This record gives sequence, C-alpha cells and structure tokens, in this order.
Amino acid sequence: APVEAIKAAVLFELALLALAAATVGVLLYGRRRRGGLTAATAPGLGGIADRGETPPDDAPAAAPPPPRGPFDKVRARSFDRLDLWAALGIALFLISGLAVPVLAPDGPGAMNDTIAGADPGATGAEGSPEGAPPAISPLALAIFATVANLFMGLGVFAYATFLRGRRPKELFGLDRTAPLGLALFGLGGLIAAFVAVFIGSVIWTLVLAPHWGPEPDLQQIVEIMRDAESPALRVVIVIAAVVVAPLVEETIFRGFLYGAMKRFTSRGLAAVTTSLLFAVVHSNVPAVLPLTALALLLVAAYELSGSLWVPIVIHALFNAVQTGLILSGFGAP
Repeated sequence: APVEAIKAAVLFELALLALAAATVGVLLYGRRRRGGLTAATAPGLGGIADRGETPPDDAPAAAPPPPRGPFDKVRARSFDRLDLWAALGIALFLISGLAVPVLAPDGPGAMNDTIAGADPGATGAEGSPEGAPPAISPLALAIFATVANLFMGLGVFAYATFLRGRRPKELFGLDRTAPLGLALFGLGGLIAAFVAVFIGSVIWTLVLAPHWGPEPDLQQIVEIMRDAESPALRVVIVIAAVVVAPLVEETIFRGFLYGAMKRFTSRGLAAVTTSLLFAVVHSNVPAVLPLTALALLLVAAYELSGSLWVPIVIHALFNAVQTGLILSGFGAP
C-alpha cells in the first residue's frame, strides 16, 4: 500500500502541474485578441455576442485568423469562457481518482483484493474474506468501465456540440478529410505513434527507470488483458480498447480540452498540458513519458488535418496493434 500511495502521489502531482501550467497560461494569454475579435464582439467575453445584439456597422469584422503554418487547422474560435470552466471541471474530475490513494493509502490494496477476490487467508464462500463483499469478476469490471467511459464521452460530445448550439462537423472538422486521406493519415500516424512511444520509453528507461526500480508496473487493464482467458472478456477488451477508448479519449482530450485550451492560451501550452493530463489519468508512472509523446503526436495529427477523425483512427490502430500483441502473448506496453 505505501508503494501504491507513492505512485499515486507522483501521478497526482504531475496532474496538478499540468493544471497549474494551464491556469498560468489562461491568465497570461486569455485576454489576447484572436483573429480580430475584441472584448466587445467576442463570444464568452460579455460583449455584444453574449447579449444577442447586432454589432454596429463599424465594428471590427470577425475574420478568420491568418494561418500560422500547416499545424494550425483546429477550429478553436467557437469555444468560449463557459467551455473553459467546463474543461477545468472535466480535468478535475479525471484526476480526482488519483487523489484517493494519496488520501487513503489502504484504498488501492483493498480495491485490488475486492476485484481479484483472492486472499490467502480467506475463509468465506467463493474465495472472499469472511464478512467481505463478493468479488467483482474481471468481465463485470470491464463491461462497467467500458459503458461508463462511453457515457462520459457522449456527455462531453453532447455538451460541446448540441447543448451549445454547435455543429459537430464544424467544431471537430469531421468533414475535412476524405476516406483515402484518412487512411493515409492513419497508416502514417501509426508508424509515427510507435516511434514517439519508443522515444518516450527509451528516455524513461535510460534516465528515470534507474531511480524508480526494476519491478514491472503495468496498468490494471493490461494485466486483465494478459490474464484474460474468457472469450467474452476478450471481446469486451477489444471493443473497449479499439473502439470506445479512441472515440471517448480523443473527443475529451483533443476535441474538447485541447480546443478550449488553445482558444484561451496557445497551441504549444495547450498541447503539452492536455497531453500530460492524458498520460497521468492512465495511472501508470512508467507510461507517462511514452503516453505524453503519443498524445503530442495525436495533437499534431489533429492540427495538421483539422479533423478529429485523424487522431481517432491513429489511436484506434495503435490500440489494435497493442491489444493484439498482449492477447497473443507477445508482450505488454
């Protein structure tokens, strides 16, 4: 339990670092004019647009900002300050689970015992300690996690689009990439993703691993994949990893959090903070650098294409390869 608490503390501190950097960025850059918008006309700044009035004839035109290179195609101008507060709430919710082991070091051990349902000193029925709740099967846990993640992604998508009166195609650029271009982006991005993860893994192994310890530290979902024997569990894992996770995580991290952060800070700061947050919520310290590198690549793919479908496809292909390797017994990330 103390070791788990230390790991959780490291992840929680990294998450707080990402939030602190984002907050400083908003304070420093949030008032900048973007693309000709002023405090009088920009939505979300208490100006004419918020009051439902028609701008006067001599008001500055809200023309699209000039392009700043090939990596600047994400349409972030639709996001306003309400979205920024919503993004902060989502980020706090995502990292809230990391605080539990820090505040209650015995929590992770107790939870793992409940999930595993195996206690050498157990005397109760079905391998559970006497007086303890019944064990949760890996299949039930996987189904619950998959459904919960799906509903969370749908909630963020619905808020960012329909509840705010925005069209999904315009907000996330869903119509900006043809099928052939999407396939090329996906294959090229898959190769780049493995290169990025490899570089992050090498840096971890050479620089940080000697100070962390030689013991393997796998994500719980990876352990479940590795030990999965039930065909039903394997099917759920594949669906969760290859379909649900890419759709939900890209909608939340690249589509909403990155878009809102970019609108009120800068591309670089938004990319780094949301990528670090993406990495730490996977609750695996050795994977923080590789996953941050992967997330930065997905941001670059989003900016290069302007379509959220591109990072979704790259993410899905990457997870498909990784899941196939784990289920086949060739290794784990």
